[in-house]
Amino acid sequence: MTKKQIQKNRQLNADFLQKIEAGGIKITRPSAQAMAEFEKVGQGVREKLSATYGADRIAALRQRPRPLASKRRLPMSTSARASRWLFAVERQAFRAEKWICIVSLVAMLVGICFSVAVRSFR
Repeated sequence: MTKKQIQKNRQLNADFLQKIEAGGIKITRPSAQAMAEFEKVGQGVREKLSATYGADRIAALRQRPRPLASKRRLPMSTSARASRWLFAVERQAFRAEKWICIVSLVAMLVGICFSVAVRSFR
């Protein structure tokens, strides 16, 4: 996402919130204290996940949030890289399976049409 897209999304979100408020729905925005508590809970969750994702990635997440348009990638643990690779392989297998099913269906339909045509012209 580019910075321009992020700004556009934020503007759209602000517009929608105004429309919702204009419709009579009360929007509750968290206070600074509530946000601090929320961040504290998030830190606890990140601590529990450090064994899965690696201490480097968790340390990078603890830093102030980067803009979404940043190109720098966070370090990944070995298990995260392996699962990403596995998902990519699985996606390719499903894509191949889809095309095999399409070709099989077309062959079946051609066979049925041919057998109906042969019976009709006997």
